[in-house]
Amino acid sequence: MKQLISVLLSTATVFSLALLPVSATSIPEVESAAILEQPQLTNEDAHVLTMEMFNEAFTRDDVINILAADKANGMASTYAYVPVTVTEAEIQEFYAKIEAIVARAPALSYYFSNYYWWTRDDDDYYDDLISLKLVPTSVMKNTHDKEEALAAWALVKDACDSSRYWPNEGSLSQQFLCHFYGEIAHRAGLCEAVGDWDLEPIRPNTGLFQFAINKCNPHD
Repeated sequence: MKQLISVLLSTATVFSLALLPVSATSIPEVESAAILEQPQLTNEDAHVLTMEMFNEAFTRDDVINILAADKANGMASTYAYVPVTVTEAEIQEFYAKIEAIVARAPALSYYFSNYYWWTRDDDDYYDDLISLKLVPTSVMKNTHDKEEALAAWALVKDACDSSRYWPNEGSLSQQFLCHFYGEIAHRAGLCEAVGDWDLEPIRPNTGLFQFAINKCNPHD
């Protein structure tokens, strides 16, 4: 378990600083085992990554935090406070990587073959749990690049944040990252297969550490 948490957290802090929490609102009540919203998703999906879309999901300050956290994680073994400075060159290098992804014009279907809002049971803590199910493609299951993960999140946010079932973005983003790092941990032989990704707005925005030790499913 310590190895798994290390894999999840060694670089995951990068994203926890960038994916900012949004205050939760009340979750609508629904009947059990219902598919609530099932948008159509094809290879010509309407949600295609652009720089505008990325910049709506991540500000320049977010990017600086991402890079600073990345550096801080690299220094973690020293167990000493070291001031972290992010240079303009590093910022531009990061954006160049994102622009290279944008140039490929990936659609949401590049990362997820299907997505929909549905209800499921969490027998231990919740009934009729509203969840955003994401069915990852082989790309999403096998990438280790944070830039690809950020691009994928920007697309998910663009496609889903207008839904009435999206009231707790901070929690959803942390669950997304936990699944992303869980895929990395699975490939390293540290945990079982992740399967489909379920993101549930009712889960508290506890921070990535609690998500990791609760297998991406913390509860109140």
